[in-house]
This record gives sequence, C-alpha cells and structure tokens, in this order.
Amino acid sequence: MFRPGSITLTVDPTRIRGTVQTATARGLVGAASVLVGYIKDTFTRTGGPASRPGTPPAVQQGTLRKNVAMTRPQGGVIYVHTSGNAYARMQEYGGTIRARTKQYLAVPLGAAARRIRRDAKDTLLNSDRNLFVIKSRRGNLILMERHGKRGTVTPRFVLKKSVVLKARPFMRPAIASRTVRKAMTTAFAQKSVRDFRRLVER
Repeated sequence: MFRPGSITLTVDPTRIRGTVQTATARGLVGAASVLVGYIKDTFTRTGGPASRPGTPPAVQQGTLRKNVAMTRPQGGVIYVHTSGNAYARMQEYGGTIRARTKQYLAVPLGAAARRIRRDAKDTLLNSDRNLFVIKSRRGNLILMERHGKRGTVTPRFVLKKSVVLKARPFMRPAIASRTVRKAMTTAFAQKSVRDFRRLVER
C-alpha cells in the first residue's frame, strides 16, 4: 500500500536478469582466462630434463600444454579442462603405465634417447640407429646403440613391462594458489563492472 504523494519505481526483472547474466559471463571468461594462462606458464621449458615428481610436467612436444583450454559460459559455469586422453590424468594424479600394444615400454635414458624415439618412424629397432637388446647383470633389458667404427656402445633405453609414474600436478596447484584466485577475482570484477555500471546508469 503506497502513501499519497510517494515516489514509485518500477523494477524490470527481465532487464536486470539479462544484464546480470551478461556481466557474469564476461567476468567468468576473464577469470578462467587467468587460470588457463597460469597453468600454461607453470610448465617448464621445452627440451629440458623431466620434471621432478610433485612439480608440473616439463614440455617435450607441447601437446599437453596446448590442450589446456576452457569452455564457453554455460549456466553460469566455465570448465577449465585438458584433452580427454589418459596422459593428462596420468600426469596430474600419477599411476601405472603398462605396455599394451607392444611387449615392452622403452624408457629413455637421457635427452639423446628422447630424440631417437621422437625421430623413429616405426619402432625403435627399425629406426636408422644401430640398436640392439642386452640383459644386464640385474636382469634388466637394455636397448643399446652401437656407433662408430670401433663399435662403441651406449645405453639408450630400459625396456619394462610397466612403469609407475609419480604425479606431476599442474591443474590442482593452480586453483589452490591464493595468488591465482586473487588474480581471477580481479579479472572477474574488471570484466563485469562495465555491464553492472550500465545497469545503474540507465
């Protein structure tokens, strides 16, 4: 019940709802972009040695890093995700990798071995390198490379039925970081404030 002479304002919920949804979507995009950027920046440089367990993965081919992405806003939610392959989950949480399509997994011994595996067109034994298998005193199968006229040999790979990979998380530490959450909050505010300001000024 309004008193005589009172001022009445009519609130249009449709207009407000649309503006709030637009502002929220812009803010979410800004916040998610900050998170994606931080995750990608945590990967160590290309071509370096394997990262230590508990630290983000080292970049070898860059596939995992490139596949960190985000969805479009849907129902007030944006998902920051990786590709659906098992490799990303294995890096994040760790686990056991087992040989399935081949008899053994070839674990490289150093950067030179990683280059050999990268350049191999088919299997390592069919590569242009002079590779052969020996059995060590401890019973391990070692893939050796013979090179030079003197026939010197260098161990390149250890052959294993399975390998336990310790976690090298790159997603969870990002969202747990107070610095990142603060930057996401700032980005959300900066991206959404313009739409909220327009709503007030109308």
